[in-house]
Amino acid sequence: MNPRARAACVVAVALMFCAVILVVQAPSLRDSYFLSRGSGATRAKVISYDPSNHALARYTYVVDRVTYEVGEQGSSLRPGEEVMVHYALARPWVSTTSAPDRAFRDALGGTAAMIAFVAIGFPIGAFLPAGARFVALGLIAVGIVVIAQTPSLFWPVMAAILLAGLVALVIRARHRRSDNRMLGLR
Repeated sequence: MNPRARAACVVAVALMFCAVILVVQAPSLRDSYFLSRGSGATRAKVISYDPSNHALARYTYVVDRVTYEVGEQGSSLRPGEEVMVHYALARPWVSTTSAPDRAFRDALGGTAAMIAFVAIGFPIGAFLPAGARFVALGLIAVGIVVIAQTPSLFWPVMAAILLAGLVALVIRARHRRSDNRMLGLR
């Protein structure tokens, strides 16, 4: 396969994966957006916890005499606990136990990190030699984990990942040019 066709395939596959990420994440982004636009707070009672299902905690709360039952993954809440929840004023069935503005920022940061991993990782995976590819993708994965754990580090980590990717591609291009000179090619 010639280099242009290979590059076109890599771009097409990366765009497809980015689109899938956006489609999968869209409901979460929409809900957290509504929370960030306007929210109320009320007390909720935790009714169940399932550690085998992504640490899913289910809780109930009442807004305008309507009872809502909602689940939240990645939770440390236990049955019987009472917690403060923030619900979207426009959609009271959408709620979170974390700060509503932080929920949107975290959801947006996580989605952007996944898209960045695909957008940077696919070209690196396609064009670097095997050893460098493993190191580069490992560094990107570590960066994504750091972003997931500490969203405030999103931009510094993304800048470092982009810089590492560009350096790796430049090194690859220089090696390719020196190999061609040694073989007597242009």
